[in-house]
Amino acid sequence: AGLWSVVPRDVKELSHLLDYEGALAAWQSTPPLEPPGGAQRYHVASYGYLCASLCRDLAGVELSELWDGVVSAAARSRGFDPGEMLLTLPAHLAASRDVAPPTRNISSMGLEELSRILGKLGEFMAEDGDSPAAAAARELWGREHLVDASLFGRLGDVAAAQLPGLQAFATARALAGLVASAALPSGGGGGLLSAGLLREAARTRQAEGCEGSASEDLHRELGHVLNVAHFTDFGLGLQLVPPEAWGGAGGGGSENGGPGGEAGQLPWGHLAQNGSGVLVLPGPRPMVVSLLVNMADGQDAHHIFWSVLRAVDATASGAASRPSFSFPTIRLRVRARAR
Repeated sequence: AGLWSVVPRDVKELSHLLDYEGALAAWQSTPPLEPPGGAQRYHVASYGYLCASLCRDLAGVELSELWDGVVSAAARSRGFDPGEMLLTLPAHLAASRDVAPPTRNISSMGLEELSRILGKLGEFMAEDGDSPAAAAARELWGREHLVDASLFGRLGDVAAAQLPGLQAFATARALAGLVASAALPSGGGGGLLSAGLLREAARTRQAEGCEGSASEDLHRELGHVLNVAHFTDFGLGLQLVPPEAWGGAGGGGSENGGPGGEAGQLPWGHLAQNGSGVLVLPGPRPMVVSLLVNMADGQDAHHIFWSVLRAVDATASGAASRPSFSFPTIRLRVRARAR
């Protein structure tokens, strides 16, 4: 859509972001940074609001209503509690101990961080003729706190706000069930999406000759705020992730095709900034892998998810009889199950 600004110009304070109607109007009045249909870049904050506008203006339904309907249908199909998938967190749940809010370690600024900030400021002052990605980074300067991972640990106000595409609450089981219900046959019937629609949605929309260079530019300019290193290829609302990202076998899909029946289909789903992810792995026996974590881990956010996917690959290929994981030692105090 070309509307991949990180925060609309009119959203300058947290209260503006938490006002759903105000934020939606701000996105609707924000001009695109590039012509629609051009270079493919990750719409990190605008995508959910674009969907909300489409639901309201074209389908005559609110995004929250559509969400409830899809989650209810998926829950019936896959046997999970629809209360395990929420767009916002009600106050009674936010006050309970049954929720693991996002957490990010925050410390005082060190010399390394200060050096990065001064270096970025120097780039802004020296650049002559910004690229679209550099212009987006310059526009975001001073408002980075509105998309920092630490923001989403605020259960009192942020969790209760409707921030489409920026936050949701779920168990990994429910998330896997939701994606599986859309993509994989169940009980002798098809998924919520037809095979044809799924094939079309999972087809890359990368411009010819682009090969991810636009996304690499975005990562280079906004890497100090967002980790979008693997956000290089997309279908229609689906992130496409090549197995090489986690050290898996290259080529994508298999000779028998994936859930859409398309040979060479890439794994698809979504990676979150904090290291969570859900992917459909196509093949003769397609599966959904879902991992939800609540600890943001800097630049190497997805290393745990990659390890899980490598173990799944090894098990599926017969190289291992059961998944085996090797992670760095992490000391945790477990208080609640992730939701």
